[in-house]
Amino acid sequence: MEKRSNNHLQGIDVSHWQGTIDWKRVERSGVAFAYIKATEGTTFVDPMLATHARAIKETKLHVGFYHFARFTDNASAQHEAKHFGSTVAPYTSDLLPALDVEVDIGLNKRQLSELILIFCQAVKKQTGQDVMLYTNTNFSKLHLDHALHQLPLWIAEYNRSSPQDNGIWGDWAVFQYSNKGRIPGISGHVDLDEMQKHLVIPSRSGHEIYKIKQGDTFWELENRWMLPQGALTKANPNLNPRELKIGQTIIIPENSTAKKKQYTIQAGDTFWGIEEAHHWKHGTLQALNPHIAPRHLQVGEQILVPEK
Repeated sequence: MEKRSNNHLQGIDVSHWQGTIDWKRVERSGVAFAYIKATEGTTFVDPMLATHARAIKETKLHVGFYHFARFTDNASAQHEAKHFGSTVAPYTSDLLPALDVEVDIGLNKRQLSELILIFCQAVKKQTGQDVMLYTNTNFSKLHLDHALHQLPLWIAEYNRSSPQDNGIWGDWAVFQYSNKGRIPGISGHVDLDEMQKHLVIPSRSGHEIYKIKQGDTFWELENRWMLPQGALTKANPNLNPRELKIGQTIIIPENSTAKKKQYTIQAGDTFWGIEEAHHWKHGTLQALNPHIAPRHLQVGEQILVPEK
């Protein structure tokens, strides 16, 4: 399986065990994404969920939520999916929802895998999003089967540069490589993760996802991204443009009329420096790449730039 790389985004996953987190310090440390525990079983809600979800909105971190599985049959899998979906519905995220499966409940591989698919299908019906499966290498070998191979994989295995083969997946979306990380802004240990960049933002047929910031309006964003007036309202029919909230995610439709090409980030590159070198208006690159944090550019990363 693929090894860790400097071209991947660095992140963490947290729950109430980390207590109060200074998310601004976490962001400044170079962390680019975080998964927050939301629920467990059919009734439990992580007591720090609301606190974490509110505080992380003040940063540019990519964020997702996960559910810890306790289901043992079809009914409980459906119930847990409903509990998870309704709990995270008020919060904004731009990462796939995730399901944490790591407890042996006495089911065989086929039975447990079928319940996982039932949960994932139920969450997708609620949210419209695929679900990423979190597990560890040993558990996947002993308790899961090939029916799950199409689910994005979040794999845990420590003290290795790459996960061992598990017999089901040939690649990973997220790799949890340590449970003893130290990050500024967090007291004690925290899980450390690495994510392949093309999976940071869920793809929606050529669309990108953007988090609303203070002062944003559909009219201003359409001008910034050279979109026709009304394009954002059409792409986000369930949102009221007059009631946008900071941290809310919106869909940015692809502008097929804008002439763009790809550029590979080199050592020392910054958006400002690239714009200066090509005499582009400052803000042009952020407008073309709204999902990329300019302060976390990685050598080898692909961005969109205007054609000369």
